[in-house]
Amino acid sequence: MLALWATPERAALRKRHREACNMVLSRPHHLPVLQKEHEHEQQHLQKRQFEAMHSLITRIIHALDGRVMEQQTALERTGCSVFVRTTNSRLIRIQMRVLDWIMQLSRHPLPDELRRWPRSTTTSAGGSTMWPL
Repeated sequence: MLALWATPERAALRKRHREACNMVLSRPHHLPVLQKEHEHEQQHLQKRQFEAMHSLITRIIHALDGRVMEQQTALERTGCSVFVRTTNSRLIRIQMRVLDWIMQLSRHPLPDELRRWPRSTTTSAGGSTMWPL
């Protein structure tokens, strides 16, 4: 997340405020008014940055929600009974765990006794087929 105090806008505002304070040194009675204006500008900048950050976070969350829905729909079409379109956070967590488990299983090689296809078998006619009868 972008720190609000480390933005170039904030640095430029501080520099402009310092320069304005240096110009007002000869008129000390203007200093309280200037400080009030600077405080108002800083609050306005912080509010604007907060709203921009909030908007960005909201867009990211909506994009992620869309991806989750796409994934749920695709896995529902494949016949996975756990995967249905939902916005329920508990069901989504379960789906994430199941998907993680599937990914972990896919990294391990399949045991030999489960590797039945494709293998060569001979038919009674002496020919070879890829599928067992």
